[in-house]
Amino acid sequence: DGSFVSTSNEVNISTANDSTALLFHGVAVSLLQSSCAIFSEWLAVGGLGFDVIAQSVGKWCEIFAASTNKTALQVELLPAFTRLMIELCKLSDFNVLEKLLVYCDEIDSEQDDSNINKKTISSLLTCRDVQGIPLAHGVVTAVLGAASLILQKAGTLANEEDKDQGTPDSLSDVWDVHNGSVYAGLSVVLSNKEASVVLTQKLVDRFRQGGDENGSSKVLLFEAKLLSLLFANTTEPQVKAAITTLEASTLSGGGTVNEVLRNIVENQIA
Repeated sequence: DGSFVSTSNEVNISTANDSTALLFHGVAVSLLQSSCAIFSEWLAVGGLGFDVIAQSVGKWCEIFAASTNKTALQVELLPAFTRLMIELCKLSDFNVLEKLLVYCDEIDSEQDDSNINKKTISSLLTCRDVQGIPLAHGVVTAVLGAASLILQKAGTLANEEDKDQGTPDSLSDVWDVHNGSVYAGLSVVLSNKEASVVLTQKLVDRFRQGGDENGSSKVLLFEAKLLSLLFANTTEPQVKAAITTLEASTLSGGGTVNEVLRNIVENQIA
């Protein structure tokens, strides 16, 4: 209907083709770009109101999911949102990063937007928060969280029904959205020494506790294959040391997925 509604926590951008709707769309995009730029600068100089800004931006991210032309909207808004998201991460809030990875995952292969995500996550892994703590743990948690949400909703796990318990040869065998944001994020994490150690430890800890009780079979299988890929392709001693602390006997529960997890771990440690 050409409407544009904006409150402190809600934004709706019409995608109709009539001139009025296009005008409102242009105004809405400009407002969001300006708001992201202003809040980015404000947070960068230590401005107050971090909690309110983080909550509002988290709501704004929903426009990427609601738009009928996601690629065009990402081209217009993703750079501005990314800049603000980096400032939020430096303040230890990774919620917007996770939301952007989820909502902007379906990237057209002809577009280069996936490079934005690669460059952003690479940059974040070199940053520290306001207390001087590296951001790797929060970034890895956000990437895994986004992957989990996408898998539970749509089931994008490669070869989900394949009962082959062999070692995946590449990330494509673990996650098949080749041009997606999560794929880009995972590839950066796997290639970063510190982040790969953090990722390994998080997965090992989860499996030592019997897996995530809230995780679906798709998520558990994805994480097991990711751990297997890490072990098979790393020369980092900390990664191998972490995985060898995982014993198959600690994996609890029954079912095909847990059996696959157990066999993958046993094969890698052997």
